[in-house]
Amino acid sequence: MQHGLWDRLSLEYAIGLVRHKTVPTVRSVDASDHAIGMVLDAGARALIVPMVDTADQARAVVRAAKYPPLGGRSGGGTRPMLDYKSYMAAANDEIIVAVMIETATAVANAAEIAAVPGIDMLFIGPFDLAMSLGTFPDFGPKHETAVQSVLLVAKAAGKSCGIFTPYASFAADRRAQGFQWVVLAYDQSLIQEPAKGAVKHARMGHGPDLVRMRLPW
Repeated sequence: MQHGLWDRLSLEYAIGLVRHKTVPTVRSVDASDHAIGMVLDAGARALIVPMVDTADQARAVVRAAKYPPLGGRSGGGTRPMLDYKSYMAAANDEIIVAVMIETATAVANAAEIAAVPGIDMLFIGPFDLAMSLGTFPDFGPKHETAVQSVLLVAKAAGKSCGIFTPYASFAADRRAQGFQWVVLAYDQSLIQEPAKGAVKHARMGHGPDLVRMRLPW
């Protein structure tokens, strides 16, 4: 939802469409109790919280995401209440809680953040990290050093590590490095690139003989 046009209703619809086929994963608007509760009440099974810089902030995220006695999440929400007994019994163990490492401060505190009980994954936001490190719009060696340091910290703590990649072609490289959770690309690029290829192919001309061409349906 952060940076996006989603509201609570559209989020409910989207999760309803995919929840039986995949793990509904949502990035909250911010790290507030309200934002985290809204995402989870809509049915998200994996939560990604942006701009977490310290272990104290990570502990606050866990408190907001977990029901008592592990946290202070309020009971409610349309989807949880459909089967509230089984949902509330399993939610603390089953919902993935990830925090985003997006600043130089967060990189410096990554080991302490990873050590917080209830944090399952460190997720790197490379663009905000580049701005914080002063390398934006490029990444470069300084940025990559920070990325790899977070990956090592997560591994040492026994936590997963994720990262966003701007192009699908980068995802295999990140997987090979040991990232377990890789966002392939912008949704815009997943639409734009095939469209660009189709336009390029159309402009080349010399397609099949239209008289003999068989339609695809």
